Amino acid sequence: MSEQHDGNEGHSGIRVIPPFILVPALLIALVLDWIWPSRVGLPDALRWLIGFCLLVSPFLFLPSIVAAFRRAQTGFDVRQVPQSLVTEGLYRYSRNPIYVLLIAFTAGVGLIINNPWIFLTLVPAIAFLHVAVVLPEEAVLENRFGQDYLDYKRRVRRWI
Repeated sequence: MSEQHDGNEGHSGIRVIPPFILVPALLIALVLDWIWPSRVGLPDALRWLIGFCLLVSPFLFLPSIVAAFRRAQTGFDVRQVPQSLVTEGLYRYSRNPIYVLLIAFTAGVGLIINNPWIFLTLVPAIAFLHVAVVLPEEAVLENRFGQDYLDYKRRVRRWI
């Protein structure tokens, strides 16, 4: 975890809240399934097992993410410029673990409700998340934390 920096407080310029990108993907998948019903081609037990694991994973990992942000004394609202660079916990393995968990949750919903359309609608949602949130957020972090962020970026993958 990098030490706190002064200056550059305020709005990050990012206007989209990541869960609000994935919710429309889920809703569109539900409409598509209503129009063209389809099913995931997995045995029910396997579909439920994988779906359940993906569905609960965010709830298992979120407390450690929240704790890392608290220790860093910064918030995780992408619309605000962070006070500290969080590099511990799941952030040692992914620069975007919250987004990975949101995607996993959405995929888990798709498996649980047996709706393969979710996997199709996730593709443009992830692309939009990448362009509208991840890339601008990286620019904010690079501007805010400079070499500390560049070093972190070299050590840790963007997604998984």
